[in-house]
Amino acid sequence: MFRIIEKQVLNNNLYVVETINNEVVIDSHIIHCKSTVIKKEERYFFLLFDRYHSLIKPVFNYLNTYSDSIKKSYQTKKNTLVALKLLYSYSEMFNTTIDNLTNNDAAKFFAFLSGNSVLGNDNSFEFKGTRTPSSINDYVSLIRGYIQYLGFYTHPLCSNSGERRITNLLNETPRLVKTFDLKAKEYHRIEIPKHIKFENFKTIHKHLHEQNNKKLEIIVRLMYESGLRSSEVLSLTYEDIKVEYKDGNQICKVILRNRYGNPVDRSPKFLKKVKSRNDYHTQQYRQKGYGWNEMLISKLLYEMILDYIEEEHSYAQQEKNTEQTQLQIVLMIISVKKITSLFF
Repeated sequence: MFRIIEKQVLNNNLYVVETINNEVVIDSHIIHCKSTVIKKEERYFFLLFDRYHSLIKPVFNYLNTYSDSIKKSYQTKKNTLVALKLLYSYSEMFNTTIDNLTNNDAAKFFAFLSGNSVLGNDNSFEFKGTRTPSSINDYVSLIRGYIQYLGFYTHPLCSNSGERRITNLLNETPRLVKTFDLKAKEYHRIEIPKHIKFENFKTIHKHLHEQNNKKLEIIVRLMYESGLRSSEVLSLTYEDIKVEYKDGNQICKVILRNRYGNPVDRSPKFLKKVKSRNDYHTQQYRQKGYGWNEMLISKLLYEMILDYIEEEHSYAQQEKNTEQTQLQIVLMIISVKKITSLFF
């Protein structure tokens, strides 16, 4: 049985490999592939040494010559150095070479990268920490570039199952992306997003209703009942309130879209931004889910919105009529003064 224990000494990780027989350690040795970055004459050099403190020349040439020729960034080369250190550490632990890794070795390498401490009949691992699937895939992607540089195109870590097309809503030319057989799977936790509780909504609604604040009541109900953001509510206009009839049923909805000149706080997210009035005539702006979207609302809320609009229009018309009446009175007084000035 082998037991591998990860230890950290002065910011360097090393591995203690123990051979155990009948719970007795009969052999123990240290695997420490040291990596370093040095700066000389305004240039950075990336170095990796094996367990015997010998420079690994293929890694040196790949990171300091080839990577420079294809314009790899400093950070990319530094991340690649860390990934290759893990690869060479693994190969030395199990006494193999990179070109001789089997499919089984490649699968175990993924388990090694995960950092999950496991206890088995043949091997036992005790790691300091774990890595996420996305971090594992990033490391392996960097390692694949090195393996292909070495010319091992049929390597188990580079085995791929073809290509898949990546498209987008703009109908641009699809990109072909390779899919690899070995890939760390990501498991996403399904969590309910934070939202206001029904009892809290009832309290707010009751207060607004008692205050006869119809405007805020409509805003709160749109956000709670239809899940609209505040920016989406503020972007609505009269023409966005729609009703349709389908199979004898009345369907009420609000239409979400961006408009030219809308301020930031009145711009629905994830929809096409309108930079000029010409955007209104584009195919993208007329495409549902990209240029516009819709949300269903209840019949009661629909009628409440119409009542509020009618009241506001009536009030505005009344104000306008009052202003016009006052203006007419002023003009009449001026006219009377002009007429009387002719006789007196």
